[in-house]
Amino acid sequence: MKKILLIAAIAISGCQSTGNMFTNMCQIKEEIDTFTNQVRVDFTKCWVAAGESVWDMPIHKFGFTWYEAHPERIRVNLTYDSTVDAGGYTNFESLLINIDGNIKERVEFGRTILGDSGYNSVSNTIYTDSSAGAFIDIETFEQMLRSDDVRLRVNTSDGYSDYVFHISELGMTKYAKYDLPNYLMTINKHR
Repeated sequence: MKKILLIAAIAISGCQSTGNMFTNMCQIKEEIDTFTNQVRVDFTKCWVAAGESVWDMPIHKFGFTWYEAHPERIRVNLTYDSTVDAGGYTNFESLLINIDGNIKERVEFGRTILGDSGYNSVSNTIYTDSSAGAFIDIETFEQMLRSDDVRLRVNTSDGYSDYVFHISELGMTKYAKYDLPNYLMTINKHR
């Protein structure tokens, strides 16, 4: 019986460490452009909840970039990581933002940038990534952080994926919304 309890405790602590992997995933980075001498504030790409359950797995990562040169808008950066074996790439088409039941904004993505790691002889595959970005106004971003019900729909060449932006954490997993208020405070220091 003690062995079973010990195995269960190890399994639970392993799950906790996996959940904690997502905790520190989102980072805020401030840089001063050496050419323009203006500030750029990045929020690294991280997960947004794909549903109301910890079992709803997101497939796209969200990041944000604010530029002092364009303080009235913020860039939404999306990434899809995959492998050649699992389908490889996607083409980002648009993002719909639903705030409190009203579709607030629809933004079109420009060109999707495709990248790969080259052949990995350890895992016998090629890791791929697709990324694109589009601008939204800063007021929409602030409203997304204040509202109780914010849903995002990412349209791609493979269909669409829905995300529940207003969820900051489920279980031990922390999503982008958890750290975004600190990101906005960093931006506001420069506005």
